[in-house]
Amino acid sequence: EDLKGSFDGVGIQIGYRKDWLTVIAPVPESPAFKKGVLAGDIIYGIRDDDEGINIENTQGLTVQEAVSIIRGEKGTKVYLTLVREGINEPFEVELVRDVLDIPSVTVNFVGSDNKIAHIVLAKFSAETESEWNGAVIDLLTKDFSGIILDLRNNPGGYMKGAVDVHPMIHVHVDPVVPPVPVYPPLAPECPDGKNHP
Repeated sequence: EDLKGSFDGVGIQIGYRKDWLTVIAPVPESPAFKKGVLAGDIIYGIRDDDEGINIENTQGLTVQEAVSIIRGEKGTKVYLTLVREGINEPFEVELVRDVLDIPSVTVNFVGSDNKIAHIVLAKFSAETESEWNGAVIDLLTKDFSGIILDLRNNPGGYMKGAVDVHPMIHVHVDPVVPPVPVYPPLAPECPDGKNHP
C-alpha cells in the first residue's frame, strides 16, 4: 500500500534485526516521528485496545503480522512498548493512526549558506519517477553548489522506480567484478580449419 499511495498507519518501517522486531526508520512528520520513535528502537510489545490485541513479546511475530496489527483506521490508537539503547526500562508510546501520504523524494537545502541540496530518496514507489523529475526540474531553477543524495533507511520498493531514477544519478565507475561472458568464446581454430567449442 505504501508503495502505491496513501494509507492509514503510524509511519514506521519495520523489520527484524538480531531476532527482534525493530524500527528501521520513522517516516518524517508521521505520528511515530512526532512521538519520538527512533530508528533502532525494538518493538517489544504491541497493544490495540479497540481490537482486543495485547502482544507482550513480539518474538515469533512475523513482520507482516506486526504491520497488520500496527496499521489501522485514522484516529484509532495503537500502543508500542519500545526498548531503546541507553534507556534501562522498556517504555510505552501511544500512537494515533493517521493518513500517510509519503513522498518518495524530498529536497531540503543545507550547509552554512543553504546552497547544498539534500535529496532524500526514501523509497522506490509507483510515484518515484514523477516525484524525482519534479524535484530535479525545481532544483535546476535554484542556485546551489552541491548535492547530497541520501538513500539511508531506503527499504527498496518497486524495481521500476529504481530503474527510472538510475540513469539520472548513475556515475560511471569501473566494475568491482569484471563481467562474465554468457557464452564461452570459441576455441582457437584447429588445424582442420574448423572452430571447435
